[in-house]
Amino acid sequence: MKKKIYISLSIFLFMLFGALFIAIIESLAIKCIIADFDKYGLGLTWSALISIRNTFAGLVFIGFSVFGYFIGQKWWKYVYVEKKYKINMNKKILFSFLLFILFFGTACSRSNIKEDVLMDELASDNKYHYTNEGLGFSVDFPEQFIYFQTQRNDYKGFIDMEYFVPTSDREYPQQIQSYGKFLTVRIFDKSEYEENENFVYLGDKNKQIFVAIFWDSVPVDWKNKWSEEVKNEIISSFKMY
Repeated sequence: MKKKIYISLSIFLFMLFGALFIAIIESLAIKCIIADFDKYGLGLTWSALISIRNTFAGLVFIGFSVFGYFIGQKWWKYVYVEKKYKINMNKKILFSFLLFILFFGTACSRSNIKEDVLMDELASDNKYHYTNEGLGFSVDFPEQFIYFQTQRNDYKGFIDMEYFVPTSDREYPQQIQSYGKFLTVRIFDKSEYEENENFVYLGDKNKQIFVAIFWDSVPVDWKNKWSEEVKNEIISSFKMY
């Protein structure tokens, strides 16, 4: 019984190490993706990246658990069977120290990301702040736009950054299944730009013109969430740099 408890604790300890490892890798990955989604997003949507993260986390937990099992077996034999090692450190102090390292490391890895650039978390002003450093602009979305997704398409003469929200309206035209495209930020080369009544002019810089294209119709489950006020709020939040 004592051996089972010892090995179980060894597995649990290495699962904690696995959690710390995942937190560090995840923190670095999020900072890179937020800094330049087009470069580090691998051309995938946020939902696809989250699926990859979940798969990676599962494999890490399995790998660290197996490693903890074999380490537990080895040290049980080393300490209690062969009696080659005596523990001189107080067990409570050791356990507290390991927990401190775990939570301190996790907190540090998270605190390096500023709240105002976390696109997938609601900021203190109840908005989602989206920043695209690669294309040089930022835009804010109200709190009802939780789970919004992005997608980039490059065409001759312009680039489209598309923004989607989940919808259960099966009658609504869907470019991506179960998502409605509520906004496209289109970046034209000045030489290719032609005015269009569907374009909302946002500004220009460095021989580029930025326009917004909003959905023509609204999904049934978004009619109470969308309004001209929301639209104007998004437009006024747009910034170039």
